[in-house]
Amino acid sequence: MSVDPKPETIAFLECYNPAKGPMGCVTPAQWAELRQVVVEGVRPLAHLKAMSLRPFLRALTRLALFAEGRGYEMKVEVLLSPTLVTAYLTTVRDEAKDPAPYLWRLSESWGLAQAGDLHAGLARPDYRSPYSEDEMAALLLAAHNQSSTHRTTTLLAIIFLGAGCGITREAAREVTERELHQHAGVWFVRTPKYCARVREDFLPLFYEVASLRPTGRLRGEMAPQYVTVAASEWLSKRRGVPALSVDRLRATYVCALLSDGASVLNVLAWSGLRGAESLNGYLAHVPRPSSNCEAMSKGAK
Repeated sequence: MSVDPKPETIAFLECYNPAKGPMGCVTPAQWAELRQVVVEGVRPLAHLKAMSLRPFLRALTRLALFAEGRGYEMKVEVLLSPTLVTAYLTTVRDEAKDPAPYLWRLSESWGLAQAGDLHAGLARPDYRSPYSEDEMAALLLAAHNQSSTHRTTTLLAIIFLGAGCGITREAAREVTERELHQHAGVWFVRTPKYCARVREDFLPLFYEVASLRPTGRLRGEMAPQYVTVAASEWLSKRRGVPALSVDRLRATYVCALLSDGASVLNVLAWSGLRGAESLNGYLAHVPRPSSNCEAMSKGAK
């Protein structure tokens, strides 16, 4: 098979710009900083058809964003080093399209990783695992001990929306204190597509956030796509504090509903999940009720 670069693929690489369009994963300013290393990183695969390079470009762009936010040098040998690729993959949520095959192939094309190495079997973290009570207490304590009221309020809002309402990402972006309301005496938070029931023990946290930020979005006025990234950085490397994950906050909410005996239909309605199969990953973390009865314990058939 020919490995000569295809002229049309080279032209595609030169024109590629993920900052265009409403769903762009980077801003124009970010792309100006990352473009050279991303295009260079994918160039060894320029013998492939242009359209087949899109997932490689997307994966490497997101890896570059991850690395830039942590102060890494924007060089191909740094970005595609097995150590950095492994570190990045542990942050990718389980529901996302897996970037691992694309990043490892790029790393191998630069002679940085070897096919068949241990990274091929890298276990991905379980993002349907809820936080324990101790972990939630540590997150809240760390949130209250931030260097500014802005950081504290933003972290508390993320925790409230995630663990208290099961609302994350796009649905959480525009939530304000006005979205709290009642249905038949039960508290809910309104999102664009559904109403999320609030766990009662999280209501005091809502009132704290609302008092600190009475107007505007609960998570603040930072660009919505960067809020949780920044929040994770504020809590990173704090002894005894688990990594902040909006997926695990949501898992805490869903597992709590299931443990409290909420019906499957209610859990789906309150969490915005689409079908019962969406709950399968959470069930492993929910205590099962005993199936034994007195007759069975006495050996009845």
